[in-house]
Amino acid sequence: MGLSQEEIDARLKKVKEDFEAAIATGDPQNVADLYHPNAVMVHVGKDAIYGREEIIKVFEEMFKDPCDFTTLVDANFEAGNGEYLIQRGRVAIKLPDETMKEFPFEQICKRVSDEKYLIYHDEVEM
Repeated sequence: MGLSQEEIDARLKKVKEDFEAAIATGDPQNVADLYHPNAVMVHVGKDAIYGREEIIKVFEEMFKDPCDFTTLVDANFEAGNGEYLIQRGRVAIKLPDETMKEFPFEQICKRVSDEKYLIYHDEVEM
């Protein structure tokens, strides 16, 4: 039997909170630790990055020129009886002129223990 919507939302909320806390440290390793060892990060139409070591490099670059951003969640659901949790929404980034621009994202998290999920597929269309 699959997870209830309440369980899905709570587990993805935890992933989001952990991600935000890791970003706040400014340490690329802390952020990469939230990704599955076989994770893929996709920048639609540009490139795909595979594995934690490469994901660390992405966050090293990001932290050199940080920007304010937040994620706006549109939908949460599960697949494989809770083996995977999927979140779709938008990343809102503050631009230099103080306006916000939104970019669609999809994140798939893979269960690694009863309550713990790691980011397995992280896709953003910028």
